[in-house]
Amino acid sequence: MPTSALRRPRRAGRSPQIKSTAARKPVERRLSDRGSYNGELPGVKFEIVAECPSTGARAGLLHTRHGVVETPVFMPVGTQGSVKGVTPRDLIEELDVRLVLANTYHLYLRPGHEVVRRLGGLHRFMGWPRAILTDSGGYQVFSLADLRKVTEEGVVFRSHLDG
Repeated sequence: MPTSALRRPRRAGRSPQIKSTAARKPVERRLSDRGSYNGELPGVKFEIVAECPSTGARAGLLHTRHGVVETPVFMPVGTQGSVKGVTPRDLIEELDVRLVLANTYHLYLRPGHEVVRRLGGLHRFMGWPRAILTDSGGYQVFSLADLRKVTEEGVVFRSHLDG
């Protein structure tokens, strides 16, 4: 299927290969009062705006406290809180990036969660006003199997930097 068939239809007309789902209500996700994960996220809503009838591929809008992100989306990776070789200003002004990915495991090691907290959170630490997606660290559970111990409470890692 051509890539253009997966793009969100523009006002000028709709692609015949995409069925609009604009009449659907946005799906809102929230955490429970106890804070345990139940499949919902605080302050985040995902709205499906188009769907390919032959593949089921969807285009949508991810509404966050830091802006709306059209999906599918190109997401630069800022592993330790910065995208290497590109300034936040260039990401915004030149590339119009709406979302950056940061890596929880690497941020935990360097600079550390306490440093990020003291500096006002990840957005302030990064100098990034738009949306940030952080991974769960789940990839490292498998990729760093020799450095981790899995318990009923979760996973404990030895640092790959200094053991």
